[in-house]
Amino acid sequence: MNRSRAGKPRSGRTRVIDLTGDRYGRLVVISRAPNKGRRVAWRCRCDCGAERIIASNNLRRRHTLSCGCLLRETAAGTAKAWRRVGIGNIVADRMTDDST
Repeated sequence: MNRSRAGKPRSGRTRVIDLTGDRYGRLVVISRAPNKGRRVAWRCRCDCGAERIIASNNLRRRHTLSCGCLLRETAAGTAKAWRRVGIGNIVADRMTDDST
């Protein structure tokens, strides 16, 4: 018999929480998708229009909030430039903030 860590018998099946219609950041859950290994997965549509299949635990723990567009927008807004600075025989790369 398959037992859990607490020693209680496992039922073999767990209940799946229906996330259809729920919003997580920029993602809206559209429907259930095939599992990713042992993880329950959901088809989600991002506000930008892209669709992705995301594991349930990543949605509920808020590890995944968009299709990747949020990261791209954030990275574009905080772009920094590298500048080569030379002082005598020492040459160093220095990060400068172009926003100022």
